[in-house]
Amino acid sequence: VTIVPLSQIRGSKLDKAASARAAEVAKGAGGTAVPALSLVGFDAEISAAMEYVFGRTLVCSDSKSAQAVAFAKDVRARAVTLEGDLFEPSGTLTGGARRGAPLLARLHALAEARRAASDAEERASEAEKRVAEAADV
Repeated sequence: VTIVPLSQIRGSKLDKAASARAAEVAKGAGGTAVPALSLVGFDAEISAAMEYVFGRTLVCSDSKSAQAVAFAKDVRARAVTLEGDLFEPSGTLTGGARRGAPLLARLHALAEARRAASDAEERASEAEKRVAEAADV
């Protein structure tokens, strides 16, 4: 095990243009691609370590999209599918585990559910305000 102080870690992440291009490439392949860093929650104090681990990785909805993204000349980033298949721009492919529901798929579903719940709470709060305003009239 190697321990590196957080102050010594130099992470990097995809720029916005590469992320946008990855989304376009994935859409053209019939899927989606999202920067992994945007799907992971963490404290700001460990951002360099998280960028080092996840900064140049995209999470894609399927193998076809992941392959297209990983090998696109203007993207060339690591791409992982919701099933756990990993496509490296160098040409290597690592298969994911197939036991039970894939972890990334479950995390994606959880993030979507949280986003939907937050939106519903916001709409409910706005409706409560309108009802209170109407009651005051």
